[in-house]
Amino acid sequence: MTTEKEIRDHLIAKASGDERFRQELISDPKGVLRDIGVSVPDSISLHVHEEKSQAFHLVLPVTDRLSETELEATAGGGVYTDQNRRNLRSQLINLG
Repeated sequence: MTTEKEIRDHLIAKASGDERFRQELISDPKGVLRDIGVSVPDSISLHVHEEKSQAFHLVLPVTDRLSETELEATAGGGVYTDQNRRNLRSQLINLG
């Protein structure tokens, strides 16, 4: 079974040794994932950050708060189930 960590490690290793791949991953991360069999829904934003000596990136975990879009869906009578995030995680975990 391929885990999210294994996919991330694979992408980092490949990007470290292949400058063309690295630039493609930075400019079109969804396209790169699609090429390896992982589809990312349009509603999910995906960003690749290149670490630099003078920059620090802090990624905060997801909270239980609803986004504006999720609030609108609920206010409109819809039920938000966080299905897009679960689908993406499932695709990442089941890749391979």
